[in-house]
Amino acid sequence: MATLPAYSQKYKTEADTIKLNEEFTSVSNDIAALKSELTTAQNNLSDYQSKANSALEEAKSSAEISSEKASKASDGSVKDARRAKKQAKKAYKRAKDSETANKDVVREQKKITKLSKKLNKKEKRLLQLQEMRISISG
Repeated sequence: MATLPAYSQKYKTEADTIKLNEEFTSVSNDIAALKSELTTAQNNLSDYQSKANSALEEAKSSAEISSEKASKASDGSVKDARRAKKQAKKAYKRAKDSETANKDVVREQKKITKLSKKLNKKEKRLLQLQEMRISISG
């Protein structure tokens, strides 16, 4: 018993071969472009992850220093208080940088997921076109 494909065959006759070949070429080009874009995104992701880790370490370190300066300021002079305030601002900025870096990582992960799904769809369509090509020539 022969199994029927889950899609309706768009190209059925030899006259449809030109259109089939055009779509086949278009889909193949789309796949190549998506693969390139996906590779770039995956490379960017590792960069973003290392930047996020670095920013997190800087934020932690800055927060610890800020805490130390704040404890000195509570027992010290106005000068110590100003230093503590300045360090607190630096710690806050580094925490924001860390947050931004983490958002970049998440954004890039979503982009990779989206590109992977698109690539998968295009590859499935290419297989369908190959099957149509075989059935026309067969």
